[in-house]
Amino acid sequence: MKSYPGMDQVRRSLLAHKWPEAKRLMEQVIEVSESAGVLNDLALFCARTGEWERALGLMENAMQRPDQDVRTGINYFYISELSSLNPSRGQDARNRVLELKTGDEALKPKLSIVMRTFNRGELIAEAVKSVRAQSFKDWELVIVNDEGGREVEAALEKLWDKRMVYAYAKHSGPAGAFNVGLRLARGTMIGFLDDDDFADPECWARLVSHLEMHPEASAVYSDLNLAWLDQTGRKKREQLHEAGPWEREKLWRGFYIMNLLTLVLRREVLDKMPGFLEGLKSSVDWEFMLALSHVVNFDYVQKPSGELRYWQGLEQVGKRSVLDRNHQRNLICYYHGITPLYKMGLASNADDEKFLLMLERLLKRFPELMQGLELRKLFHEPAYALFYQLGLELMKEGRKKEARECFNCGRKLAPAEIKVWARLLRSYV
Repeated sequence: MKSYPGMDQVRRSLLAHKWPEAKRLMEQVIEVSESAGVLNDLALFCARTGEWERALGLMENAMQRPDQDVRTGINYFYISELSSLNPSRGQDARNRVLELKTGDEALKPKLSIVMRTFNRGELIAEAVKSVRAQSFKDWELVIVNDEGGREVEAALEKLWDKRMVYAYAKHSGPAGAFNVGLRLARGTMIGFLDDDDFADPECWARLVSHLEMHPEASAVYSDLNLAWLDQTGRKKREQLHEAGPWEREKLWRGFYIMNLLTLVLRREVLDKMPGFLEGLKSSVDWEFMLALSHVVNFDYVQKPSGELRYWQGLEQVGKRSVLDRNHQRNLICYYHGITPLYKMGLASNADDEKFLLMLERLLKRFPELMQGLELRKLFHEPAYALFYQLGLELMKEGRKKEARECFNCGRKLAPAEIKVWARLLRSYV
């Protein structure tokens, strides 16, 4: 795709998150040029602002231009996927409640802790106990059973507290369950806890206190301990995750910069960002953080708030294919307008001719691998890493033929990288 006039100015506006200004500039450019690059970039802006029909039309036009390249096809694929995504953020979530039990209907808590659960009767007790053990007492715990098994109710009966709310709701997935909880929450502040995690006894005392002492802050987060447990609950290993001070760009690069367990919001934040994006199948927590980052800044407290637990044998852990996992992550990037595949060169790696040639070669042989490319890597890693990482994941799934082609692409981009050669040779064994 050819360069177009005003490209640098458009890029500066985009990097400054000035979406209306960037789109206005692109509208001026298209009046004098309709190259594939112009059509491609304007389509991505239209997708960011929810103008799906126009975005698709622009991409279809771009694909007919002689200067189009492999990026055009990838962008068209993801814009098509986004156009069918349910954009709801749970405005009608309260209507999904089938049964509701409230400990004290007159309770007016300072903090509402929202917990989603789905077939976790054997785990939820520990999470609930960690809430009841908090030194901060002015809370309510809103538990939403996403139309899962009823065994969770037996566990809750033994731990019931007048500060608890239990909703049995029509199944709507992890995003939908949290949205139900947000509609039931009565607190002036909102916190979160998953049914398989554990909150430190001082977790919400620290976070709530910080917001009380800093009225200018809308949200606060902290560090987190990561823990890997076997099926009996025995801890196999643990690691401290130090989130560090707030930087929006960190969210583009990683998934555990912030975690919901460490986050407390003021209720009024939900007026700007009403909830979780329900059309996604996974990575809904990360998307919620990205959505919040467009409307608020975050304060940071340097101390762990609890444990994010990875339980051996749980269905969610390590079961989804790399194609499915990265497909959802890429959808989120496109939804927020942070794809690297703008013509303007938003990511320096994405405009290299050799890289584009390798990418085109791979997708011609294995078009289904388009969904497995973790495109955000292009923002902060060498281009070969896109292929190398996908190859590693495919090897884990026993897909040696596809993995070998990925390693071959990586080898041609980075012939001095010994690890790429080593993995390529191993793929023949």
